[in-house]
Amino acid sequence: MILRIGLIGLVLACSGMVQAGPDWEKIHLTDLSGYGLFAATSELSAAHTGTLNARTRYGPANLVDGDLFTPWVEGRTDAGIGESVFVVVPGNCRRLNIFPGHGRSRELFSKNNRPSRLEVTFHAGIHCDGEVTETALLFHTRRFEHRFLLELKDEFRRQTFPVPVSSTELAEFLEQSRREFNAGFERPVARVVLIVELEILDVFRGTHWDDTCISEVFAQDRFIPEGMIRYPRVTRVYVPQEFPGTICMDTKEKTGVIVTQDIRAVSQVGEVSTDGRWATIMQLPAAAPPGRVETVWRLLDLRRVRFVEDELAQTWGSEVFGPFFLQQESGSLFLEHASGRIRLY
Repeated sequence: MILRIGLIGLVLACSGMVQAGPDWEKIHLTDLSGYGLFAATSELSAAHTGTLNARTRYGPANLVDGDLFTPWVEGRTDAGIGESVFVVVPGNCRRLNIFPGHGRSRELFSKNNRPSRLEVTFHAGIHCDGEVTETALLFHTRRFEHRFLLELKDEFRRQTFPVPVSSTELAEFLEQSRREFNAGFERPVARVVLIVELEILDVFRGTHWDDTCISEVFAQDRFIPEGMIRYPRVTRVYVPQEFPGTICMDTKEKTGVIVTQDIRAVSQVGEVSTDGRWATIMQLPAAAPPGRVETVWRLLDLRRVRFVEDELAQTWGSEVFGPFFLQQESGSLFLEHASGRIRLY
């Protein structure tokens, strides 16, 4: 029996997976341009827009859209214990970042259920040429041997968890899965991905609705800032010549907004993203000692007017070192740093 979920054309078996052999199962993952691959076993029903590949209001696309205001909401009439979501993550996944509950406001967070315990299962997913629907890709999957339990806090914030298995083990699992698939099936492999499944085991109860929400799921390769936006559009970022330790910016509403003042530092603006959301900053001590002085690279969230290196380090899993470069690619913005790259939202 096949279940059609929402308007994004997501097709799953009624259990979320379909048996396809002793070790292999099947799942359809929806692919919306720029979002990534995702699925869920259910979603809260919503009126459709009539547009192909449209996101439903509470569908699983909300898990990967980079917007904490938009949650996935399970579609059961109870708290959704046993419901799962599936998100493709990097093959070297080291961290899982989860914003549990409704992220739009603390009020909605409290009124809806939030997961308190999640079971994590990794799957190797293999996609072959031609195995597609209108909006989804078919993946042949097999489970990683170990499952893990996440205990979440009832807090209105992103929560970060280290993956308790090395990236080397995950890479070997993907490669072994590819070899075994090639040995058992006569179809050319087009893509091999790592899928994380999060199953709801228990929840913190909401005060008003018995619906369980998750707003975002991502690995160390993405960064989604938290907090309210103070300035939707920044038009200019600069350091006044007479105050080298001061960083200012102009917005559509106001000029000369002071971001930071530090008489001990000399600041320089590196790059500003074309959307006016991010800026890279270089800082040196104003009274530099003799010899080589290290440049400190910082990332400034212009809309929220704060530096975010500590948050970056938490989601990445270690300190993020400069130099920093902003790279636009396929409609997305990436921060290139000494250890890799992070997609910025």
